[in-house]
Amino acid sequence: MRTGLIVIDMQENYPAAKQESLRLSVIKQIQLAKRRQAPILLVEYEDDGPTLPDLVSSINGYPFCYTLTKNEDDGSQQILGFLAEFPHFIPIWRICGVHLDACVWETIVGLKNILEKTRLEVVRNGVAPSTTRDKSKILKTLERKGINVK
Repeated sequence: MRTGLIVIDMQENYPAAKQESLRLSVIKQIQLAKRRQAPILLVEYEDDGPTLPDLVSSINGYPFCYTLTKNEDDGSQQILGFLAEFPHFIPIWRICGVHLDACVWETIVGLKNILEKTRLEVVRNGVAPSTTRDKSKILKTLERKGINVK
């Protein structure tokens, strides 16, 4: 079973994205996706800088990496547009990134409402809220909504 990876807003302009433990966790997920030859989607907020250089360097040369640009918190429409053109069904998407309480949340909700046959998994150590909000409380709420947290 193929598992794709969605990386949301791990960009230079976001302090939360620069947390070392978060970056290392996302790089670990990138390496896992590459070993599986699975697609990697980098979702970037328009005009907020590129994806962090250490993440980009961990992907360099990988043929199944795609960058999608959004202009609002919810990146699900850009992802759905990509999936409509992508030639393979991916049954599981792992999700990492920042702004768990905003961009990650909105994107997951948008995807869940459309992708009925797809399992969404949030990587517990691969996400961070934009503020000091309680990460575990947000993750528990996602689990109650049927999102897997790994």
